[in-house]
Amino acid sequence: MWVNKDKNTALFSITNTQDLINILIPIFDKRNLNTTKYLDYLLFKEILLICIKKEHLTKSGLIKIENLRSQLNTNRTEFKFPVNHIINITPYWLLGFLEGDGSFTIGHTKPKKFYCQFTISLTESQRPVLEKIKIFIDKMGINQLNYDLPTPIDRCSINFRKSRSQSQKGQYALIISDIYFIYHYFIPFLIELSFFTKKGLDFNDWVIGINILVKGLHLIEQGKNLILEIISSMNSNRLSAEASNIYNHSTLHEKYTSPEQIGTFPSDPFLKNQYSQLLSFPQKI
Repeated sequence: MWVNKDKNTALFSITNTQDLINILIPIFDKRNLNTTKYLDYLLFKEILLICIKKEHLTKSGLIKIENLRSQLNTNRTEFKFPVNHIINITPYWLLGFLEGDGSFTIGHTKPKKFYCQFTISLTESQRPVLEKIKIFIDKMGINQLNYDLPTPIDRCSINFRKSRSQSQKGQYALIISDIYFIYHYFIPFLIELSFFTKKGLDFNDWVIGINILVKGLHLIEQGKNLILEIISSMNSNRLSAEASNIYNHSTLHEKYTSPEQIGTFPSDPFLKNQYSQLLSFPQKI
């Protein structure tokens, strides 16, 4: 692992051939990658096997490797999966995916008029994955006690978004904007899982904002101000001018993001009466 303090980034890599063969390959052979990254993995594995057989020491082997490398990652133009490939969405796979590509959003169109969304945006080649994610999320609204009841209406949509730049391709976005579905199903689902990145801080702020909206507390000045403060510190705004400083409304997170507290959020007089003080003291972690 390498840490670049100047760019505030970290890089994890495996370069030992035996580790790649004996540790990494068995993991991905057992657990299929869901996205087109799987196609890159197959080529990577093929190149690795060529090297293991020492065929890279021959001219024909080198040519074969170069041909395979020319199709990797951003150079890929063919996105057809093997017929036996299965897209398998699980809770922790979805969590890991949204930690990298998901976005928790709260916005406003006018004073005291707010909206919330969860979004995953991917290129056209990844649309099959979005379709499977949509099926997985829609099933959260099914009555678990009586499967004979009609399936709920779609809880999320998949829309095409044109690129603002001619040099970039448009994307397909999976969007959840039904606040009551988010509140009753999506948030409880995610709360049962453990985030591993700062996306968890965005999720915590998102939960607080949605609690305020669902309970109508955004209609009072203190509630509106807190949501505006949350918006100003979420996602790309979470990093301050100094990239090492990450702000976290930890006082609120500890009180209001556990499953048993979600329903009792508005009844706490501390929250109603002391919004302003909480806003004045964001804490660093």
